[in-house]
Amino acid sequence: MASVIGSESHSRRTQKSRTAFGASNEDTEKAYVDWIRRYILFHQKKHPSTMGATELVAFLSWLAVDKQVSASIATRSWSGVAKDGRIG
Repeated sequence: MASVIGSESHSRRTQKSRTAFGASNEDTEKAYVDWIRRYILFHQKKHPSTMGATELVAFLSWLAVDKQVSASIATRSWSGVAKDGRIG
């Protein structure tokens, strides 16, 4: 029988993740994770902890100018990246 001491259930880990992202549901959490992934890929896979406001502005500018996303989409992307706790 496998030991369960110190292990958490999947639902508890999921709830902790949602709390960390400030997400109230799974769709919001997935959207935040997707924006963080795009942000990291945009910056050639640099770790978010090594980036700051300059990189965030560059990413948001790229979204607005090159990808022509709306202001509301750019705001959501910023929220996703900022809620990561390492940016902004």
